[in-house]
Amino acid sequence: MEEFLNHLAYYWKQYLAKIRFDDLTNGWDSYALSNRKGELLYIGKEVRVALERKYAGWQGSSLPRLISDQLSTAPHTLMSNEHKGINVHHCGDLVALTLCSHQRSSLLSPRELSAARLYAQGHSHKQVARMLGITPATTRTYLRSAYVQLGVSNKVELLSALRQPGE
Repeated sequence: MEEFLNHLAYYWKQYLAKIRFDDLTNGWDSYALSNRKGELLYIGKEVRVALERKYAGWQGSSLPRLISDQLSTAPHTLMSNEHKGINVHHCGDLVALTLCSHQRSSLLSPRELSAARLYAQGHSHKQVARMLGITPATTRTYLRSAYVQLGVSNKVELLSALRQPGE
């Protein structure tokens, strides 16, 4: 059993390394892991605090009912308040939850930011590719990365996340 747990922990860390969008000083505090029924296997402090704020009186070893009911529609972003969200991604038979901020456009590379802005303005993948002189596949890669890093799940959220304060 110990070998299995070490193996599981290794692949969990590898998965989180792929979806992490910055070097968090608090380590695993911004992550949670549950099964598809919403039963928590691990929850970091920041995720717990965000859930407690959003769902008054919530405590326990399971995700709040409203979140559990949405786990099958992952990947998507749950809003915990006006500035932070929780990214939900399938991780094999498990579900990874990652706390993220919607004001992270500075974390995007210049090309990702250009592609995301053009796409959010209504241009298609092909139009963005032509405008930037890249392939449509590269455009999709940039957009996928931008969605993960900004913690958004659709074009409206992308546009909102790219807005500068005061716009």
